[in-house]
Amino acid sequence: MTGIFAASSLGGVGFAEGVTMGHQLLVQLESIAITIVWSGVVAFIGYKLADLTVGLRVPEEQEREGLDVNSHGENAYNA
Repeated sequence: MTGIFAASSLGGVGFAEGVTMGHQLLVQLESIAITIVWSGVVAFIGYKLADLTVGLRVPEEQEREGLDVNSHGENAYNA
């Protein structure tokens, strides 16, 4: 939106010669799309690295037993 607010009709300094408000908007929308894709790719790489190095789940036996008992040696709820 910065490109739109640069318009002299909106109090901005105006655009360079040959550049329009529409062009600025398209450039910024393209930048947003690139940022979303970049973030998704980097997040997926981080997810896979975490999965390969430390794992994302506990073993099934620990899951059945309960993580409170297994990890901390105490029950979360008194029953």
